[in-house]
Amino acid sequence: ACTVGLYAYFTKRNQRRRQNILQYIDNVTGSVDTASKSTLINSPLPIMVFRPDTGEVIWSNERFLSISGEREHLFDTHITSAVPDFSSQWLIEGKTECPVEYTILGRRYRVFGHLINVGKEGKEQFIATTYWLDVTELTQIRDKFYATRPVVAIITIDNYDELIRNVTDNKRTKVRSGIDREINQWIAPTNGLLCRYDRDRYLFLFEEQYLNGYRQNKFALLESVQKISGAYGISATLSIGVGTGSTFLEMFQFATLALEMALSRGGDQAVI
Repeated sequence: ACTVGLYAYFTKRNQRRRQNILQYIDNVTGSVDTASKSTLINSPLPIMVFRPDTGEVIWSNERFLSISGEREHLFDTHITSAVPDFSSQWLIEGKTECPVEYTILGRRYRVFGHLINVGKEGKEQFIATTYWLDVTELTQIRDKFYATRPVVAIITIDNYDELIRNVTDNKRTKVRSGIDREINQWIAPTNGLLCRYDRDRYLFLFEEQYLNGYRQNKFALLESVQKISGAYGISATLSIGVGTGSTFLEMFQFATLALEMALSRGGDQAVI
């Protein structure tokens, strides 16, 4: 008897849900013919319908269930159970495209949607329809493009003359090789290109994916090179100018300007 009662309860609840979603589709499509309504239900795009005020999922098509890994409908569940950290604020603000992408089971999606007022007798009651477009391959290509863009840096030894003044040839060679060693160790993880084009200046080319790491560790080369000492125990200091842009010439010009700014502030610093 208990089993029969539960079956009857869930059957009735599913029928009520189906009536609700059909009523919703009627509100969305208005006087559109039955074939068009069927197209909405059977859309090749993953679709999820929910209440933006509570996050309660009302309906999702089979395509959305497939991408979310769910085997049954998401009725009576919160949207974050399928998409953690999902926010519907952009819909409430009147936007039709989510400003961020979401990852579900390793795939990345761009989300589009809109709100519709299904309230009666002048009352506002909104329901949100969202469409999920798989952009995994596109974002991988985009991310790789940004990560591998070239960056130009100019490294200069601030006090080169003071370091080698009145020292022996052996000491001068030791100072130079010590500075070269510190710079080479610092750039090694990037597999970048380093070229000394003047007695106290280096040109460094590397990929943009490493720039944030340099920024976070505050260009650790500036500190590590100070253990190299020259004449009268003077510690070596460097200045670094970094430039990004659309052409190598533009990057070099920006790096030069950044370096001039660093030197005008007294050196021993990096400017991007």
